[in-house]
Amino acid sequence: PSKRRTPAVVACLVDLPETLLANVSSYLAKPSKAMFAVAMTAPSPSWCGAERRRSRPSSAASSVVLGRGRASQWEVLNFEDIGKILASKLTDFDLRAILLCIDAANEVKKLMLAGCINITGHGLEPMRGSIVLQQIDLSLVGRHESPCITPEPIMSEAAILPILSSIIEKDGGSLRQLHLPMKWCGYRNRSAEMNQLLREYSEVLGSRSFSCVGGTHTAGECFGTDGEVW
Repeated sequence: PSKRRTPAVVACLVDLPETLLANVSSYLAKPSKAMFAVAMTAPSPSWCGAERRRSRPSSAASSVVLGRGRASQWEVLNFEDIGKILASKLTDFDLRAILLCIDAANEVKKLMLAGCINITGHGLEPMRGSIVLQQIDLSLVGRHESPCITPEPIMSEAAILPILSSIIEKDGGSLRQLHLPMKWCGYRNRSAEMNQLLREYSEVLGSRSFSCVGGTHTAGECFGTDGEVW
């Protein structure tokens, strides 16, 4: 009798055909897809920028990020899509790895950190100097949710300010809406440096022929152009 051929055994997920990985990942929410790509490359703490260790996705991860070749699939990155439980477990290391993996500084136009209550803001470093980012929501809550978070989130002005400043001041920048968390609502709850940054942001919007509208909304305080949907 003829012997049956033993099927090949896939020892590791990354050994699967890249087209298969891309097809499977297409069913994931965008943040989950990015985390999947990160996991196939290296642990999140290893993604430390171009000058330190890994900052580029592996070949298999790239196939997941690129998907089926659709352009502009990363224009919107909303962490509300993965739910509060998972989002609350993400660290600055995780956020930085995700943003580096998808080349967010050159791809993401709308970034919403709903549920990411365990980040200080250092994880946003890959967005430094982005000229494509148009909207960033730092309120840490989803749509129609109470802006009050208990305990108070650990997001830090010291971490956020330099990154926001680099985006706002960049020639050719596109930022037109900035949504702050409730704990920074009202000028008395912000540092002098943050209030100065917001004044500069208003001036930049004016120079770009955008009218600046600032006000307290259901989830924090929003600065930027009026009438645009988040």
